[in-house]
Amino acid sequence: MIAISLRFLTASLHQARTRGARAAAGIFALASWPQAEKGPTPKCVGRRRAEYQTGPYTAKRVMRLTISILVFAAGWLCDLGRRLLSRQARGRFVIVYYHAVPDRCRARFEKQMVILRRLAEPVPAVPGIHVPRGTRWAAVTFDDAYRDILRNAIPALVKGRIPATIFVVTQALGTTPEWSDTSADQRPETAIMDASELKRLRHSLITIGSHTQSHPYLPDLPAEQARAELAESKRELEALLGIPVLTFSFPYGAHTPKLVEWCHEAGYQVVFTTLPVLVSGEPDQFVAGRVRVDPTDWTLEFRLKVLGAYRWLPNVRSFKRRLLGRMLSNIGEQDLRLVAPVESGPSPIPSSCLGSEGESCTESSSGSCRQ
Repeated sequence: MIAISLRFLTASLHQARTRGARAAAGIFALASWPQAEKGPTPKCVGRRRAEYQTGPYTAKRVMRLTISILVFAAGWLCDLGRRLLSRQARGRFVIVYYHAVPDRCRARFEKQMVILRRLAEPVPAVPGIHVPRGTRWAAVTFDDAYRDILRNAIPALVKGRIPATIFVVTQALGTTPEWSDTSADQRPETAIMDASELKRLRHSLITIGSHTQSHPYLPDLPAEQARAELAESKRELEALLGIPVLTFSFPYGAHTPKLVEWCHEAGYQVVFTTLPVLVSGEPDQFVAGRVRVDPTDWTLEFRLKVLGAYRWLPNVRSFKRRLLGRMLSNIGEQDLRLVAPVESGPSPIPSSCLGSEGESCTESSSGSCRQ
């Protein structure tokens, strides 16, 4: 019995060393990007290649990648501990979302779909189902319904038998979009699909969802207008396609509890945000997060996103918002103390008579301030 245990432990440690070496190789390749990337990558970098390779954007991206590697390593060690204790690892369900897939990125997207199939089992974007232990699921979605998806994404999805959901802006069909929620190197090169193309997009692997009528920033709209964007886009798609539309994606990922409530009232069964969190798998889950991916993602970066290693981002964003709120609150309290009227003395200094650095000035007979 002891000999069997030692053999199992030795095999596990060998597997850990092998995977660690692969991760190190991936990091080394990242350090020399894009020379280490082969195939279509240079053509898929985009029009702003110099900015894409250097500058604060890349530094921020590398920092996120480094943290995600640590998150993945910690999760892998936890799963290894469970296997050593004869327990199955927790199931993981990750939903990714794209915007455009330009012609220059077609081969890159095909490669990403091959990687996705190796790392996880492709499933439809239906969050309200139980995720069994020891499984890895991944779902693919597209926001805005750009026309280049027909040429560059659908063939790869059909070839790999990968289900996908496409979210449509109903009043933008057949037009060039005026909004911009894509990165500089991923600006769409084509227009939105038109109505005839959308109706021809009939396949058992493809699901159509709503993305509002005009792609507005919903939290800024009046209540009636926001509710119309949610309900009318659903009605227009159902009338056009003749099928129920049960899913919705928030433009820019912007949502509030009230908007979620209105989506439920409009008849949607699930709504999607852009928070990169894992799908909980709860039967009553109505709001699901997604991870942003692009054809230009580094290979290691894409792998970590599909494996759910970017799930730490919402916690950091929430912490930053709380920290910023406290800082602004403290600054506000200091300003109030600074401009508070003097309770005793010959004459209080009007708050309008405080200089830019807080120094006082005297008030003239006309009520104006002078130094």
